[in-house]
Amino acid sequence: MCHNWLHTKCLDIDRKSIRKYVGKLICCEEVSNITSNSMAEAMSAQSQGSSDSEVDKTLSIQQTSESEFRRTVLDSLKQLTQLTTQLNVKVDGFSERLSAIESDLGIAKKRSELQQKQLDDIRDKLGVIEGTALLQQQATNSLTEDLSQVKVQIKSLEDKIPEDQDIQNSIQQALQSGITSCELKLDDLEAQGRKHNVEIHGVPELENENQLKLTQMVIKLAAVTGTTLTPDDIDVIHRVKSYKTEFPRYIIVKFRNRSIRNSFYHSAKSNKNLKSDLLVPDHPSRSIYINENLTSKRKLLLRRAKEELRPKGVHYIWTREGKILVKAVVGSVAREGREHPVYKTFEVRLEKDITDILQYLVN
Repeated sequence: MCHNWLHTKCLDIDRKSIRKYVGKLICCEEVSNITSNSMAEAMSAQSQGSSDSEVDKTLSIQQTSESEFRRTVLDSLKQLTQLTTQLNVKVDGFSERLSAIESDLGIAKKRSELQQKQLDDIRDKLGVIEGTALLQQQATNSLTEDLSQVKVQIKSLEDKIPEDQDIQNSIQQALQSGITSCELKLDDLEAQGRKHNVEIHGVPELENENQLKLTQMVIKLAAVTGTTLTPDDIDVIHRVKSYKTEFPRYIIVKFRNRSIRNSFYHSAKSNKNLKSDLLVPDHPSRSIYINENLTSKRKLLLRRAKEELRPKGVHYIWTREGKILVKAVVGSVAREGREHPVYKTFEVRLEKDITDILQYLVN
């Protein structure tokens, strides 16, 4: 290591690195030897009585050599520092690139693991699908076998069916008769639940109408027909949508008992001049009709009976206690020298009854 007081900066520098970089075999010991020799020569010259100019010349040469060496070392240090800085920059860039590569490799590894997991899931799902398809195929085969057996049984039953058409017709008629009987019983039960009800058609609808206003209008209508009603006499009251949109919805009233209902119904039916302006003066005057609350099936039968029997001269068609009644002339009798018509009352429960009445009138 360099121990010259002129080269204290060289104490932390590897001389081999300096020699390699500069390319010269220069070391601080040589400069020290040169200095020592020069000092020795100067002292020898002085001791031999040399002149001061020679001594000064010798010292000047020594200082020049030292200055040149010092500049050389400083330049080398500067270049070495620059190279070190450039090397550090390159090392940092390489480190960043290496980190980026490692990050990319980590991401690629995660993607590969995720893809492998997805592939495993797909394989599992394919296995489940294959199992399901196998089960479906087995079920299809089983159903096919069952269908074949059913076809065989149907064929066997068809072979057992008697060929006699009369027997087949008898079976069909018995079945149809049973169905008709059930339908009539159901219709009777529904009609039984409507015997406390009446329908009121033609009453104008009020703004913000509610049950209280409807009840008051029905009580007022009953007073017009000569019947006294109280709110307690009415159990339920509401409007029902009508098929004829140009008319107000009709009102269904359910009374507490059948006696009150019959009293109101008969007094209202006997009054043929019920008008809507009696209830709501500021509305156009329209007729108000009171009808029994028939089932849907009986309403259709009543309409058809009127359409088919009135053109044949039957004018007495009405309802009573939910029943459809028809009064027709079936003959005449001579009494007191005059012919008097003979009437017969029919009940219509089925469409066949209308056909039978028409046939009866023809005969």
